[in-house]
Amino acid sequence: MKRTLILLLSAALLLGCCGAVLGAEAEPSPGFGNLRPTADYADGMFSDVPADSPYRDSVAAVYALGLMRGGSGAFGMSEPLSFGEALVAICRLHSLFHTGKAEFESGEPWYAPYTSYASENGIPSEASDYSAPVQRGELAEMLIRALPGAALPGINEIPIGRVSDVTAVTLHADAIYTLYRAGIFTGATVGRTRFRPEEPISHADAAAALSRMACRSLRVKFSIPEWPWPDLEAMPRAEDDYFAGSAMLGASLVQGMNLYSGLQSAMDFYCGQGPGLGGAEEWIAALCQHGGYDRVYIEYGADDLYLSAEDFVSTYGMIIDRLRAAMPDAELYVMAVTPVTKERSDSGEYPMSKIEAFNAALYTMCEQKQCWYLDCFTPLLGEDGYLKPEYAGWDGSPHLEVAGYETWEDAIRTHYR
Repeated sequence: MKRTLILLLSAALLLGCCGAVLGAEAEPSPGFGNLRPTADYADGMFSDVPADSPYRDSVAAVYALGLMRGGSGAFGMSEPLSFGEALVAICRLHSLFHTGKAEFESGEPWYAPYTSYASENGIPSEASDYSAPVQRGELAEMLIRALPGAALPGINEIPIGRVSDVTAVTLHADAIYTLYRAGIFTGATVGRTRFRPEEPISHADAAAALSRMACRSLRVKFSIPEWPWPDLEAMPRAEDDYFAGSAMLGASLVQGMNLYSGLQSAMDFYCGQGPGLGGAEEWIAALCQHGGYDRVYIEYGADDLYLSAEDFVSTYGMIIDRLRAAMPDAELYVMAVTPVTKERSDSGEYPMSKIEAFNAALYTMCEQKQCWYLDCFTPLLGEDGYLKPEYAGWDGSPHLEVAGYETWEDAIRTHYR
């Protein structure tokens, strides 16, 4: 009696969450296509899926449908999903939806029946190592092949580019945005929405995506706000691991950041003493050749004050264009020209009025080119509106003492998307 009750509850869960929709049949059915529960799920079955877990309904759905079964006593919530596990789940979902059955015979190697089925039904199935983690972008491409397009109607308006690390040229972009619009993938609650297409996906997040594919009522209606270029808001202090995949480009001031800030081991630096933008080619070329960065911080201007603001941002803009061409998915942080002391400004070599004009021009450029403007100018100012004397370096400025670099570093660590 108890087992029968559990089975009925599991069936009710799946039939309820997979409400009547257009599937493989001409008329709406109690389920989604031919998807029906094949097993019963009970709370406590997996030690890492408590009854109050936000993933509980997703795990119950994929288990009851036989898409994912977890391990012995645990579902492996935080463990990465392997390519083989993804292939099995996608093939079973496809077969269940269209036929109501998912019968796959044993093969040698074990994944052979699934690769054959996938090949016959247009599902990506080739991998060099089926035990290796599947990439999030790869899973997205597999997911959209599991169900017909009519089963993935758009319920969210998510324009191309709204997911910050998925542009029109990103691999699997069409699949990723289709699934965001269908409510399979969801937005972020803190900071900018990033999909991380080349990273592994956990069993928990895979269960969430698969359950939403199978159960229409689990799909999420949401919106992703458009971030107001180029402003950055204060955020919780980022630790070193946030800056993995980051680089900083600039001249002697960036050399100082590399020598005296806590960022020296957190990111790569492309910098050298030289006449500002006029000596930047070596470092720009090296950065572009390396590529592959998630974010790039740029600092120029202190050595370029002989230029007009218009000529300065024109040259700067060409650098931005080169970085974008080399790293289309990278976020670019344009850092303000740092201030100087009153004495140095009055000397005429580094007039603060010119620095402020450069920063205003940089801000406008960032609006136009959709870069982030990182204000490291204001935190360095004293009460007199010039660089604090205790921050001034050996030459009085624009170079900084260690305390100045630490203040600048703090602005970087607390302003990001």
